Amino acid sequence: MLAIAMKSEYQYDVDIKKVIFMLAIHELGETVIGDLTQFQISTEKKEKSEHEAVHKILGDLLDGNQIEELFLEFDSHNTPEAMFDYQCDKLECDLQSKLYDEEGCVDLNKQDGNNIMENVRVQELLKTGVSWSTM
Repeated sequence: MLAIAMKSEYQYDVDIKKVIFMLAIHELGETVIGDLTQFQISTEKKEKSEHEAVHKILGDLLDGNQIEELFLEFDSHNTPEAMFDYQCDKLECDLQSKLYDEEGCVDLNKQDGNNIMENVRVQELLKTGVSWSTM
């Protein structure tokens, strides 16, 4: 829905049907390995695990190769649709984090392995009383 809203509001030059399909396919790997964060697994290991899971899931489908190509296109960030999808996926995560912070669902200051806490600018902002959701 975020991708549809962004396309509608800002008139990005992307094929919205392809965008939606790629976003849906992108989530397929996470149904097997889980929606792991950078604090739980390296980017490289997550990508490898997701690719293996998607390949296994799609292997027996008649359109499996075409669908897998869209999944790999998403990860490549090399086309306008892939970059748009990637940015929408990251924006959704940021919006969800903002909501969690505003609603007090999670204390982002107490996340094990959160290397963002080590960032000098983040430390400066937190010392001034700025919340995670307003950064």
